[in-house]
Amino acid sequence: MENTTISIILANACYSFRVSATFFISFFSTLVFIAITFLYLFFKSRFQGNENLKKCSLPPSPKPWPIVGSLPEMLRNKPTFRWIHELMNDMNLEIACIRLGRIHVIAVSCPEISREFLKKLDTPFASRPTNMSTEMTTKGFLTAALVPFGEQWKKMRRILSTKVVSPARHRLFHAIRIEEDGGPGLEEVEHVYALFTILQYIYSFCVTDYVPFLRWKLDLDGHEKVMKRL
Repeated sequence: MENTTISIILANACYSFRVSATFFISFFSTLVFIAITFLYLFFKSRFQGNENLKKCSLPPSPKPWPIVGSLPEMLRNKPTFRWIHELMNDMNLEIACIRLGRIHVIAVSCPEISREFLKKLDTPFASRPTNMSTEMTTKGFLTAALVPFGEQWKKMRRILSTKVVSPARHRLFHAIRIEEDGGPGLEEVEHVYALFTILQYIYSFCVTDYVPFLRWKLDLDGHEKVMKRL
């Protein structure tokens, strides 16, 4: 009986040891993976930054943190556009380069420099940036309003001009619009509320737009939660 009890105790001890060893190995492996990932991103950003600086001269900028750039300051100062404007005023700059994660954001407050972007160099800057909010709003960039310049945008623009907002379509629904009476219903109110909420978050400064590997994993500023709910 005693031998049986001792065998059971030893078996439980061995099992507990194996479980503990497996957990320790898994935990240690995860830590090593995270450390290697951050070291890789750090050195990659440093080397790419040096190569980019050799290729082109960027506007003045505040000194960024390694890997994350000025993201901590962006999270502490809301709204972000006002923080950028105040930062440029403090640094006495009309054009500035602010690194957010791996993205360089060029901010301009001078009308003359703005005209260079919007008139003289309008072709390179005609497209729209791709980010989390516009991707979710357009169901994967399938519409026309927020799609980057390209074949999809040309196709949807052609469909809108011939099938949706054409004079023939306008005349077709003219009688229906006249018959409608009364104020907006519940669905219309909810739709308008959703539209204004989307406008608030489209092209806003979302952390995962600048650190893409955090997308759908760590929603630091709550933008993904709002867009999913809509």
